[in-house]
Amino acid sequence: MAEEYFPFDSGPGADSTEARWRRMARAWAPSGVVGSPGDDAYNLTVSGLNATINRRAATGVAEAWVDGHMHRLITANWTNAVTPETTANPRVDRIVLRLDPVANTVTLTRLPGTAAASPSAPALTQINDGVWDLPLWRFTVPASSGSPLTGLVDERQWIDITNPAARIVAYGSTASTQSLTTTSARILGGLNVSPSLRPGRLYEIEVGGLSLTGSGNSTTVLAEIRGLLGATPTSSTGTVVSNLSITNVTVAGPTTMTGKFSVASTGTYTLAPFGYVSPAANTGNFGPSGSAAPATIVIRDAGPLIGVVGTTPLVIP
Repeated sequence: MAEEYFPFDSGPGADSTEARWRRMARAWAPSGVVGSPGDDAYNLTVSGLNATINRRAATGVAEAWVDGHMHRLITANWTNAVTPETTANPRVDRIVLRLDPVANTVTLTRLPGTAAASPSAPALTQINDGVWDLPLWRFTVPASSGSPLTGLVDERQWIDITNPAARIVAYGSTASTQSLTTTSARILGGLNVSPSLRPGRLYEIEVGGLSLTGSGNSTTVLAEIRGLLGATPTSSTGTVVSNLSITNVTVAGPTTMTGKFSVASTGTYTLAPFGYVSPAANTGNFGPSGSAAPATIVIRDAGPLIGVVGTTPLVIP
């Protein structure tokens, strides 16, 4: 048969298997926690070596979508007694929502890491139509049976309830305003989560709340976002995702930069907004608009990639 269709009450489409359901459900929304940054669904609290994943306080329920399957944390919070690290080195553990299509379960699971002087988080398992891990949190287990758990890192990926098709996969903030001189200035800061992005998806990045100023008859202030695998990009490294050029004008803010990119492979990347001023004799300023409110960085999954988004795809966490 050259076609298939489902679900129906009868006929060939009545055979709505689990695999068919996943294919259909993936089109509704990618994997993620239902909510948006700042939400307390699946929030982590620690006490000594106990790690607790919490329900949403307002409703008593937390919900997540894991490769086309629903998980709901109801009735009670989930607490895991983390195994102490008895060696002289610390380790990094992860808490994930793990889909197991053989066991027909989606469960909160702690993935133990390996002790090392500079430990790394355990790898996620993400197999198409197989075991699929949705990362929630990672943390450091102190060496020599130490306590409490430290270094909590929020890895939740969000399904924006106002726009489920544009899942928020990463968000962060920038630091203080940087002055521009004869070289580029980078705003410190970046993402506070490191999810794995997938090839074949289109991602959108937005940096909001920026101000750009310049002085001089021919001043051009250029702001751009760069990304680099495994290191912080400089003015001469990384892939430009977005840029904004302003000549002979002061933008009090907020100014928003946006861009689109695709993923060639998975990896941990750093994003850094840069500012440039030209010519070199002039000066400028680039940074968050106002000292009290930092600029924000948001990355969204915009759906399947169709076409080519530039000559060199950018890969970020």
